[in-house]
Amino acid sequence: MKKICFLIFLLLLSCQNENIEDMEFIPFQENNLWGYKNTKGEVMIEALYLYAYEFNEFNIALVADLKGWKYIDKSGTEIIRPYQYKGSPDTFSQGLARYKDKGKFGFFNQRGKIVIYAIYDYVQPFSDSLAAYYQGKISFIEDEIYFDNGFWGFIDMTGYEVIPAQFEEVTDFKGGIAQVMIRGDWYTINKKGKIIK
Repeated sequence: MKKICFLIFLLLLSCQNENIEDMEFIPFQENNLWGYKNTKGEVMIEALYLYAYEFNEFNIALVADLKGWKYIDKSGTEIIRPYQYKGSPDTFSQGLARYKDKGKFGFFNQRGKIVIYAIYDYVQPFSDSLAAYYQGKISFIEDEIYFDNGFWGFIDMTGYEVIPAQFEEVTDFKGGIAQVMIRGDWYTINKKGKIIK
């Protein structure tokens, strides 16, 4: 009898110790809305969303509500809202995605943690470990972006300004080089901002 009681105690203890973060959450649809169930079919997050993606390896998931796209954790708590362009959420590039706060842009990681605060007028996705940033006037008209008399520079994945904003236009870095416009002419620069041809 003592052995049976002990086994029941261990079973109850293991159930209590089952971490929600370790559970697999599966999107399900009900009445045209999406939520999440566990592998036993139990509802873990009610069907509240217009759409729901699977949870990533860091236990956050992309969902859509009436305000747009956002990332939630396994309790259903909103973590962060990614930057949205033409109705689509920003995707991760080199492990970072863009977000917008009070008209400024920054980056967050795949855990939903902000790693570069929103201090830039605009940023491009990371490429070759650098991202172009823009300082100047910017307008959004009918889902199109317009840049007016500002300058572009580059930051690294910690937010450090590697190349100050000084270019009229830029391309992304690829293979250690990028194209930049200076006074109407295009040049090739390296990751130190030095013109190489």
